[in-house]
Amino acid sequence: LEISNTNVGPRSAHALAAALRINGFLRTLNLGNCNLGEEGERALCDAVEAENPRIILLRASFHSDDCRQRMEGLLKRNRDVIPVR
Repeated sequence: LEISNTNVGPRSAHALAAALRINGFLRTLNLGNCNLGEEGERALCDAVEAENPRIILLRASFHSDDCRQRMEGLLKRNRDVIPVR
């Protein structure tokens, strides 16, 4: 899913996070520069980290230290996930 450089915003980030929790097909996710807001970032981090082992290619611009650290931890635990910067 390529949605980089769009104004997704926090509200839509919550909707996307809900969809990721039931994802059965999505393998790549590009969220670079989406103006997610801290709350939206947290919702997406929760979904990708805890519920979504199917994501194997992830690009995101997380601004909160918490989300950056959580995603770094995910990358260490799950070698199938490929970060893209």
